[in-house]
Amino acid sequence: MNQVMPVILAGGLGSRLRHVAPNLPKPMVEVAGAPFLEWVLRYLEANGLDRFVISTGYRGEVIEEYAAARDGGRGRIQCVRETTPLGTGGAFVHAARMSTASPQPEAWLVLNGDSVVLAPLAPLLALADEPDWQGGLIGIPVPDTSRYGSLEVDDTGALTRFKEKQPGSGLINAGVYLLKGDLIASTPEGQRLSMEEDLFPDFLKRPARLRVHATDAPFIDMGTPESLALAEGFIRANQSFFER
Repeated sequence: MNQVMPVILAGGLGSRLRHVAPNLPKPMVEVAGAPFLEWVLRYLEANGLDRFVISTGYRGEVIEEYAAARDGGRGRIQCVRETTPLGTGGAFVHAARMSTASPQPEAWLVLNGDSVVLAPLAPLLALADEPDWQGGLIGIPVPDTSRYGSLEVDDTGALTRFKEKQPGSGLINAGVYLLKGDLIASTPEGQRLSMEEDLFPDFLKRPARLRVHATDAPFIDMGTPESLALAEGFIRANQSFFER
């Protein structure tokens, strides 16, 4: 497998959880005895990944201190802070450009620091070695996509577009992406960009072939008070996914 480097997006303001944890970035809110970010890292480690870039923003020093203590000087975790909000796509591009990994990875695994999708990553990581694909993403089948929007996929499994929210069953975007490095080689750095609204439409226009890996996996997004209340039970019920 070509070298793949995870980029964890952990720079959001977390305004919906501000009353719960007024001085913490969302991924550092404690869930099941540890910051939620710890569970994201353990999930990646359980899938065979042991080097990480964390994109930080609001109260980035809290994540940076935690990462430094966890890493213990081994050089496995690099934090890259955005000085102004760059959106999910802009934060990823900035983190990739600022990464000091040597050699530079041939592909990036991009995921959020405030959610976790407990799908095996092997099928997505394998795309790094497949020349016919420039990347891919995880899609989760749901009976009603009206809350999320959905993914449109052709008969080869390639993404064709992100669809607007509408009733009916379909695949929703899990927010986990495998992107080969050359995809962002010409993307301007320092701009506010969305993964779904800016980067992916640009990739598809080129055109880039991006495979959707559909999997019915457990997932949790702890970014709202309602989902945070469910997060502890979710982690404890799925403990085996976080163990190597």
